[in-house]
Amino acid sequence: MAAEADCYEAWASPLVGVATGLVTGATGVFVIPAVPYLQSLRLEKEDLIQALGLSFTVSTAALAIGLLRTGALVSPTAQLTGSMLALLPALAGMCIGQRCAGP
Repeated sequence: MAAEADCYEAWASPLVGVATGLVTGATGVFVIPAVPYLQSLRLEKEDLIQALGLSFTVSTAALAIGLLRTGALVSPTAQLTGSMLALLPALAGMCIGQRCAGP
């Protein structure tokens, strides 16, 4: 059964990656289909958390690069400052989550 799952994973992973890229490019949302796919792999808790974090980091970086290349992030200083300040609660949440998750 595991060998059969590995066989499917080998060709499904790139397809899910492409689909996630297309959805992210069109909508800016990178949760679907990557998260359900990663959950279907039945990874251990720590491995799933790491895979999700890596997926979100790469997706966010790719989206930022795409937005920079099209000039969508070029804005007046006030708008950019507001966006940067909006990141503070997200970063605080990440720190709290890491502390709650423990070592």
